[in-house]
Amino acid sequence: MPDKKRMVPCDVLVVGGGIAGTAAAISAARAGAQVVLVEKNGYFGGTIVGAMHQALCGFYGLKKPSASTRTIHGGFADEFCAALKGAAVLQMGRVFVLSAGYKNTAAVLAEFIRSEKRIRFIRGTVFNAECRNHVVDSFRIRTAKKNYQICSQAVVDASGNNAVMRCMGMDGIYERDESRQLGGFSVRLSGIARGHEMLEIKVPYWLSKVQSEKNLPSYCRFTQFLPGPRPREGFLKICVADKESPQFARLLVMVLHRYLREVLPEMSASRISGFSERVFPRQDERSRGAYILTGEDVVSGRRFMDAAARGAWPSEFWDKDNGPQYRYVENGHYEIPKRCLQSRRFENLFAAGTMISADPSAHASARVSGIALATGEAAGRLAAEYCRSSK
Repeated sequence: MPDKKRMVPCDVLVVGGGIAGTAAAISAARAGAQVVLVEKNGYFGGTIVGAMHQALCGFYGLKKPSASTRTIHGGFADEFCAALKGAAVLQMGRVFVLSAGYKNTAAVLAEFIRSEKRIRFIRGTVFNAECRNHVVDSFRIRTAKKNYQICSQAVVDASGNNAVMRCMGMDGIYERDESRQLGGFSVRLSGIARGHEMLEIKVPYWLSKVQSEKNLPSYCRFTQFLPGPRPREGFLKICVADKESPQFARLLVMVLHRYLREVLPEMSASRISGFSERVFPRQDERSRGAYILTGEDVVSGRRFMDAAARGAWPSEFWDKDNGPQYRYVENGHYEIPKRCLQSRRFENLFAAGTMISADPSAHASARVSGIALATGEAAGRLAAEYCRSSK
């Protein structure tokens, strides 16, 4: 007989504690659902934290926000941004980002989760899921100490890798190797000399030279330097094929850093003080919904009758040969229909964040943090609505 102590009933199960998953859990709990949030790491924020992102993208459009401007999403996005201490809206090219810091982001998300009494957090991974009559209703969660069986009425997959469908041996949307974006890997640098304002220009220039001189991978020339929150701190963001190991990425970035120390006086005394957890893909297997958002939907600013969220970030595709390719949104913003968040196969399975149903070009916009938070909030609300209607 099953161990009743390890059986956990709930209304909504959320898989993944990134910015989309936490927004989904909070949204469902506020709508009255009892929520179980499962995350394999001991922190909230997902890629933002693991990849040490300093800037959060997708909360604003192309127009310069004023001091009183809210995000393009409204709702929990406004509440979240207001809770970020010391965050500032900065212009990056033609778009605006929120300079918040990954540690600040993780702390704020954790506080929101703690404040919701209807959310139970389990640190673990989903390794089995069962379904019947087009409904997913039972999950097994593996933790460090024991396994749980979760029985839920609805589930939100915010895992970033189609975890729920994979547990059942089913595929989602996945790009062929030749159409995949480059992955990202970051390092934190300390000991940079003061007066390093030009490093954002100098670093790509010098790394473009060393790439051709020393026959390094061509994507080394797409490396970016971003200033850190402290005066003598900064971040190198390199691009690598998303199937490369973290060991390869570490070795490559140490070679690049050694060269930068030789050619740039501002970097001569700098040292590496932190690495990304792994190479983070900019795209992965994701849900196939009732509708697949397209790149043309994004750039044309298309509206939908069943809109669940909106976005304004350009389609930012990191091509392995040509680097970042931008296609900007017309008409201010585009909308994401509920059908992109609703599984085509299972009526109680919803997707959030990088898991929504989108083609590669649309996904290159919808994957960023601000839009992921908005689709997470919408998916949590839809899951809670499903629970009420099924009762």
